[in-house]
Amino acid sequence: MNILFCKWTNSCEYGIEQAFQTMGHTVTSVTHSFSNVSHSVESMLVLQSALDHNRFDFLFSTNYLPVVSKVCNIYHIPYICWVTDSPCLTLYSDSIRNSCNHIFIFDYALYKSVVDYHPAGIHYFPLATCTDLWDRIALTEQDWEQYSCDVSFVGSLYNQSSPYDTVEGLSPYTRAYLDGLIDAQLHVYGCHFLQECLTPEIIQEFKTCANWIWYPDYRTEDAAVIENSYLSKRCAALERCQIAQRLSASFQFHLYTNSDVSGLQGVQNLGTVDYYDTMPRIFRCSSINLNITSKSIHTGLPLRIFDILGAGGFLLTNYQEELPNYFEIGTDLDIYESMDDLEDKIRYYLERPELRQEIARNGREKVRQSFQYTTALAQILAISLEA
Repeated sequence: MNILFCKWTNSCEYGIEQAFQTMGHTVTSVTHSFSNVSHSVESMLVLQSALDHNRFDFLFSTNYLPVVSKVCNIYHIPYICWVTDSPCLTLYSDSIRNSCNHIFIFDYALYKSVVDYHPAGIHYFPLATCTDLWDRIALTEQDWEQYSCDVSFVGSLYNQSSPYDTVEGLSPYTRAYLDGLIDAQLHVYGCHFLQECLTPEIIQEFKTCANWIWYPDYRTEDAAVIENSYLSKRCAALERCQIAQRLSASFQFHLYTNSDVSGLQGVQNLGTVDYYDTMPRIFRCSSINLNITSKSIHTGLPLRIFDILGAGGFLLTNYQEELPNYFEIGTDLDIYESMDDLEDKIRYYLERPELRQEIARNGREKVRQSFQYTTALAQILAISLEA
């Protein structure tokens, strides 16, 4: 098939494009700032030019891009998108109802919240990774010297991108209430209650003070926006910074991030890494790879889980409700349920290298069999184009 891939610099895009080509499809890429664009004349003209000069079987993107859906609806061409991030605020656009859409969402709670808007075109589907690309990487002695460590974490700390800290004018009561709510959520894994605890009065006050800009064709779901865009990000920032400080004090902890760690005592930032080359080397050389799921992902499994396992790394992750649906805890990976449990599990596995290696092999094989891009994309196309 002939595919128009609408890119906006998501790290998954190269791996997915390679998988499409491996499957025998022809991929034409158009790179544009589509992300979070509801209706842009410039974006529509970019897509119109591509569609007027070639025939495509469908358009594809990671995450939902409303402007792509609107153009596909005009041209009567299927639009397939795979949501890889949460929150994905573009799902609030009324354009998700368009008949051209096939939207695949990895978080079941998020899927349930939107599926009724277009039951035939919104699907629950877990994420995957590019195991074939990871398999091509041969580790060197230098890799082992540079990347070996007790524990590593690759990802943002969110401490510079938490808009909660920029909201001014909240009453002392509301600020204290929300701070307490965030602190409570920090200590609970596998259950999310931030949105449920927002009263109408607090929602209205927060919305007034935050003064966010909303597109005219987006649904108004204020409590969900407050949770996903503000409280969850603040929660993630606190959790990741606390874990980074605690592990740095007790273990050889390698942190790879674009976040500022100058305010974190004892935490060393080793910088950002190349997703397709350096990152899998880190995963394989680290004794323990850590996943800290953002609180905005309520039940689903983030991409980091599949990337670590697919690269052959040993994974220690927080518990997520959907985890037992796809992996066997203690066999393919392991979980932690609190800060203390995290430290205890790290010590336990550092003393048992053979067990770590066995679990890493199991996890890698599970991902290779069920969660590589070629397998997943074949299923996505079958669902979308045979519907």
